[in-house]
Amino acid sequence: MIAALQSLSFSAPWMLAGLAALPLIWWLLRATPPRPDTVSFPPTSILIGLKHREKTPVRSPWWLTALRMLVAAAVIGALAGPHIKPPATASATLAQPLLVVVDNGWQSASRWAARRAFAEQLAVLADESGQTMYLAATAGPSAPLQPLTPVEFRQRFASLVPQPYPGDRAGLAAQVERELGARGKISVAWLADGIEDSGTAALNKALAAVATGGVIDLYCDPDGAGALALTRAASANAGPITAKVLKAESSPHSGQVAAVTGRGERLSVAPFDLKSGASSAEVSFDLPLDLRNQVARLEIVGEASAGGVFLLDGRSQRRRVGLVATEGNDDAQPLLSPTYYLERALTPFAEIVRPRTANLDVATADLVAAKPSVIILSDVGRLSGAVRERLRAFVEDGGMLIRFAGPRLEQGGDTLLPAPLREGGRTLGGAMTWTSPQTPAAFEEESPFNRLAIPKDVAVTRQVLADPAQMPRETKVWARLSDGTPLVTAARRGAGTLVFFHITANPDWSNLPISGLFVEMMRKTLEASPLQLSRATNAEAVPGDIQAAALGQDVPLKPWRALDGFGKLGVPGERAQPIAASAADTARVSAANPPGLYGPQNAVRALNTVQDGDAFAALKAVDGARVAVFTEAKTIALAPWLFLAALCLFLLDGIACALFLGRSAPRWRKPAAAALALGLAFGLVPESRAEARAAAPNATANASGLSSEAAAFAMAASLETRFAYVITGNAEADRVSQAGLAGLSRILSARTAVEPGEPIAVDPAKDELVFFPLIYWPVMANAEPLADHVLAKVDAYMKQGGLIIFDTKNEEASPESLLARGGRTPLAQLLGKLDIPPLQRVPDDHVLTRSFYLLQSFPGRWDNGDPWVEARQESGDAARRGVKSDGVSSLIVTSNDLASAWAMDDSDRPMFAVVPGGEDQREMSYRVGVNIAMYALTGNYKADQVHVPAILERLGH
Repeated sequence: MIAALQSLSFSAPWMLAGLAALPLIWWLLRATPPRPDTVSFPPTSILIGLKHREKTPVRSPWWLTALRMLVAAAVIGALAGPHIKPPATASATLAQPLLVVVDNGWQSASRWAARRAFAEQLAVLADESGQTMYLAATAGPSAPLQPLTPVEFRQRFASLVPQPYPGDRAGLAAQVERELGARGKISVAWLADGIEDSGTAALNKALAAVATGGVIDLYCDPDGAGALALTRAASANAGPITAKVLKAESSPHSGQVAAVTGRGERLSVAPFDLKSGASSAEVSFDLPLDLRNQVARLEIVGEASAGGVFLLDGRSQRRRVGLVATEGNDDAQPLLSPTYYLERALTPFAEIVRPRTANLDVATADLVAAKPSVIILSDVGRLSGAVRERLRAFVEDGGMLIRFAGPRLEQGGDTLLPAPLREGGRTLGGAMTWTSPQTPAAFEEESPFNRLAIPKDVAVTRQVLADPAQMPRETKVWARLSDGTPLVTAARRGAGTLVFFHITANPDWSNLPISGLFVEMMRKTLEASPLQLSRATNAEAVPGDIQAAALGQDVPLKPWRALDGFGKLGVPGERAQPIAASAADTARVSAANPPGLYGPQNAVRALNTVQDGDAFAALKAVDGARVAVFTEAKTIALAPWLFLAALCLFLLDGIACALFLGRSAPRWRKPAAAALALGLAFGLVPESRAEARAAAPNATANASGLSSEAAAFAMAASLETRFAYVITGNAEADRVSQAGLAGLSRILSARTAVEPGEPIAVDPAKDELVFFPLIYWPVMANAEPLADHVLAKVDAYMKQGGLIIFDTKNEEASPESLLARGGRTPLAQLLGKLDIPPLQRVPDDHVLTRSFYLLQSFPGRWDNGDPWVEARQESGDAARRGVKSDGVSSLIVTSNDLASAWAMDDSDRPMFAVVPGGEDQREMSYRVGVNIAMYALTGNYKADQVHVPAILERLGH
């Protein structure tokens, strides 16, 4: 009973002063008269026997007053916050001075309150025994081991805190031997953290040497209350965020791990369950990218220690990458597409966003609106004004633009490249030739690719060269070939970065895209890009903000934020020292390098307490030690029980009054609930939906997103195969175009299985082009340059498999003469801004020469001009497919006025004479039209005819 009273304390003891008011309450309760009796009013007899006499008020019963006094006392006692905290017990022998050894590394932080309470109990025992004390800690600044009074011990222990790194038991062992070895025998109490390390044996030996009888009192946490740790379980940015929970003891344990932002907001919680005997358990967080990139730390719920926290930096985040493809989706031949290799290289590290259209103007607008960190363009040569300005603003605002070379960039680039390019590519066996394929050279120290291993079989057979005479100073070469020419270049532009790979993203020019090195290079490139979420200025940054940027390997990373022993992130202490950027991945936590975030605020690197491969085992049995368990005394709050007692006494008071002193209770009147319900019913009448129902038909009509005119155009163009011609504004030219395609359609119906409908006139500025396999575009002498959005639409049509015949009708021999004269010719005005690859005359073995008829020339009304198509990329079978994966050129440039040769009137008679070949030439022009139509409709399947001689030879014919 006395021990219980000794452990009784109050959180608000001044409230007990209210007990002094109990005598006053007793007097007031006794002085209050009883309630008057209720008597029926007699109309006449009340006046009979009326006598005036004074009555003394009757006092309330003593037992009722005492009951009410108990209610008041219980309420006052509850408001004082009474609680009982049983003292901890210590078994240390205090016949000699007491040495208290405390493990105060991060492992002890989660139960530091229990250690502090136990140390207080040891101080009480030492005080009662009249013994001095010593205090030794395994972590933190070293202090001399001097005798302390119990009061001084309490003060010293109160200033002791857990450190965010493991304790140095070996160092403390040397100090004990040095300072206490000659002082004689003392009692030893070791408050251990329960974790084994390399210095345990040395400390045990040193303590046993100074302990009385060589016996140490070893105190550990109870089973199931040991420290837990958190570390990385897998690649931090491949798939969900994963982590591993570690424990040293074999008892089962369950709990939760939380994903927390830099501002302390909890985004998600994942449970874990450590079975008996298990030492680890994995947890994962599969979050949307916008939430995932806000995660700054993972922490074990309820485990207040530095080891229970795992910090994330920019390397652990997934970037959002916008990927723009220059070609249409080719599901039948995915291995020929650059996007196939880019997607597989980027998927482990990024969320890929693909635009909904091939229209470069719309695609880039959609991607920029999605707020990516990186936008990738593969073989996009010329950028129109709106697209160029949009991407320039994206880069200058902090984004990264990655571009890959290709045939289109062999004609020169634009301003959104790290360096100007030479026209014409460099290829194996070409004009600027190599005698053998080139291999990548070793990466330089300043390159983000530094330390990456280069496979011996990686080779480059073709590249786009940067012009060394015009290369800006700010351009950096991240990778070179063995001959010194750039393979990857980069340059800062505003707050962002331009990166250019001088090869294609597919194996056409190099086998690098099919090697593991390409994946690592893309990962390092993404790590050098900023996170879209972390573009706040340094002044707006708070502890835990995750940002990333490229860092040189020799840059010292100063501590920016550090964890304390309890896992709280704050300003680092004065003892914290920088770490080298090259050692950031291998550095270990210590007093000089506490766990936390290192580097500039826009490029932090995380150093965590527990890292992959760290040992985490239970403390081994110490020979000759008396092992005991110290427990934190649980505080028992008495206030709820006193409030409950007051409530019960109050109810008892009410019952007593009703049974012994009260009268019948007045009758309750029924509430007018019906009237109230009726009023609420009128107030909650739902609003009319007549307008919504009236608007429904309009909503349905507009559900397709097309106007009635556009919908009618789409239906007419898609329900039947039709060819189209571009409206020029010249009535005569438009009439000839219509008549020419109508005549070609009749020829096709008569000679092939194709039965096209009547041709349709289109305006590229407002009409959709995707419905037509073939578009005839007469180039007039007064043609105006196309607007940027029209160019983007035409460019998307050609890249998605459409075919356009550009006909100048002027008998020019080649596009060189049409595109010359400073780009002032009509064709140059039209094609100068289009993103098209190099052109070449139709070669003798081109599919156009055999798609239906066997042709050697391509006459129209005239026969002087040769048709030009997209140039082949390389020799061999791969060249026969042209530039695009389906092997069909996206344009044919001619000057032979094909429409006039095809044109027929309503009686199927030719409308124009053809010169100089007459009707024989007209027949050939018809065949040219049939071959072009079949080429546009069927693609390159006739290219297989090249194999016929070899097949016949093998068959013996």
